[in-house]
Amino acid sequence: MELIINFNHREGEYESNSDLMTQLAQAWGGQVDERGFTEWGGNRLFGDAWIDTVTWALDLQELGKPYYIINQNRRLFYTTKPNAKPYLEETGDVWFNPDVRAWSAASYLMLKANASAFNMGGMQECGDETRENMSHAYGCYGMKMDPSWPELSAIGQSIGHPINPRPVELECGEDQKPCGYFYERAYSNGIVVVNAADNKTQYYWLQRNDTCYFDVSRNTTLNQKYGNTYALGPTTGAILVYVKCPLP
Repeated sequence: MELIINFNHREGEYESNSDLMTQLAQAWGGQVDERGFTEWGGNRLFGDAWIDTVTWALDLQELGKPYYIINQNRRLFYTTKPNAKPYLEETGDVWFNPDVRAWSAASYLMLKANASAFNMGGMQECGDETRENMSHAYGCYGMKMDPSWPELSAIGQSIGHPINPRPVELECGEDQKPCGYFYERAYSNGIVVVNAADNKTQYYWLQRNDTCYFDVSRNTTLNQKYGNTYALGPTTGAILVYVKCPLP
């Protein structure tokens, strides 16, 4: 029987490329990562931590071990008064916000290989007395994935399969130096782009002038004739599916 562990490596403790991590990975059957790209629902992973997670997940799958990643988000806000019914409050960083969904799903597509799985939803509500009302209302795991989210169909079908075995770091400027935490990965029917920098907007060059790109999260069609670049703010991602361009 294989052992699937719930484990989250952190910087300074277990580096993903260390001999210790390699030895551990060979001993277990697979990994569940609850930290995800949303840091247990408290933030968004960025910079070296984002790169480390993607690299480790791909390394693990090359060893024949599955990698399951969970992305939680603080969507639920609730009353704490006695006997008060819980309520939902839409805020700037909720799962119905396409930017949040795109960040989690695009980051996952950077590590998707032959043995990976993806989940995103509300924060776990177990064991927190202040959330007792919400736990009763929505269950231990809060809000579940909505089957209508377009990112799920993109992961399952429309983006296709990976062409590049690993993400490629993009280059910027006339001197073509690495942009810094800006990555793309080619798929059979599109491109996935992630800006994992936490402090700057970066611009993706639309490379195919005879093709339109459909941003599945933002419901936007892009093409060079509308502008050569697509802006991605800090810690954002985009799943761009190739589509036929609309008639002029």
